Amino acid sequence: MSARLLLSLWLGMLGIPVFAQTQTQACQSLSSYKDVLRCSIQNHPSTQRSRLVLDQNQNLTGVAEQIPNPQISTQILSGKTNSDERVDYTQVNLAQPFELGGKRGSRIKKAKALVEVSEIDLQLTQEEIYLRTYLSMIRLRQISEEIEIYDDALSTFEKIQKQYRSRPRMTPEQRATYSVLDIAASDYRVRRQPLVREARVHERYLEIAVGRKLDVRRDFYPARRKDWPKISDGTEEANLKSAAIRKSQAEVAVALAELESAKSLAWPDLQIGPTFETQSQGSQRYQQLGVNISFAIPIFNLNGAGKSYANAGVSVAEATATATVREERNELNLNRQTYEEIVQLLKSTISASDLQRKHREVESSFANGIVPSSLIIEIHRQLADYTRSINEQETSAIEALAKIYSVQGRLLSEGL
Repeated sequence: MSARLLLSLWLGMLGIPVFAQTQTQACQSLSSYKDVLRCSIQNHPSTQRSRLVLDQNQNLTGVAEQIPNPQISTQILSGKTNSDERVDYTQVNLAQPFELGGKRGSRIKKAKALVEVSEIDLQLTQEEIYLRTYLSMIRLRQISEEIEIYDDALSTFEKIQKQYRSRPRMTPEQRATYSVLDIAASDYRVRRQPLVREARVHERYLEIAVGRKLDVRRDFYPARRKDWPKISDGTEEANLKSAAIRKSQAEVAVALAELESAKSLAWPDLQIGPTFETQSQGSQRYQQLGVNISFAIPIFNLNGAGKSYANAGVSVAEATATATVREERNELNLNRQTYEEIVQLLKSTISASDLQRKHREVESSFANGIVPSSLIIEIHRQLADYTRSINEQETSAIEALAKIYSVQGRLLSEGL
């Protein structure tokens, strides 16, 4: 069974079906924003790098399981006695090293723990890419809305100025209004340009993530939420399933395996095997068969320094794991509070349809000569500022929700 298939099965058990798709399958058809999300977490260069590291580390277990090769040594001597008789001596030693003290077992444990760390690193990378891709698409929809507001304002200002220019003579008040509209239009053009550049940045990111150019309409991106999911109040251990926690626990396993390895190094390796010896002197020949045994004598050290270092590593890993659980619990509490406050705020705000209705009412009243032109400038300014503020709150709510889902271990399985 291949390493990639094993990884797919393991991730499937975690409830992450998107991982089961290959890069080609995930990017074949991009007909919705969900397709873009599935493709990006498979195709993004960061994912590919993490997957290559995992593929490399999948070989660690095989490396750790390897048994040392037998060793062969020989001695061949030839000479003459005082009576000029020829003497020949040959000795052949075959020895098999045996690793004592659990060296091989500790290597295997460490290798498996490192593979698990690599698997979790891959998930962390994909969570980061998922959120960034989702936020990029959300932001592109928001930018489109904000640019539309600026374009509508510029069009309205131009119509009013055109009406003033068509008159034979403008009153002082009309000239002042014309100048104010001119300044407001320049201000909106200045505000509009950074949005165009920001949109270009997000578009390039999506192209990198999916590996090709995306040419889509605004309604392709995630729509503005009307209903936000409810988040439970529980912060008990059962709800803390983040990849960061699992990685810290895997790093504890790595540190414990390193401690076992340090303890095992206090044991010498044993080499044992048969010895064959032949000796001839003149017409006489002797043959002998025996056993050779060799091992290091632990006189000068029992790897005490190595064990102390590994013990300290275990303490660091365990402290980090404990701190990570505490940090993730605090992160969950903080983001749940932030999320609930923003959602409550968004529910109490004016809807987009009501906002547009009020906008049309003011423009209609201006066209009928009921309200002054200053209100036209003010309604567009308020519309632009309000939309930008709502968009910022929407982004903050999505980020908080994503962090909550990440801590609970369900960001990739359930999605946003």
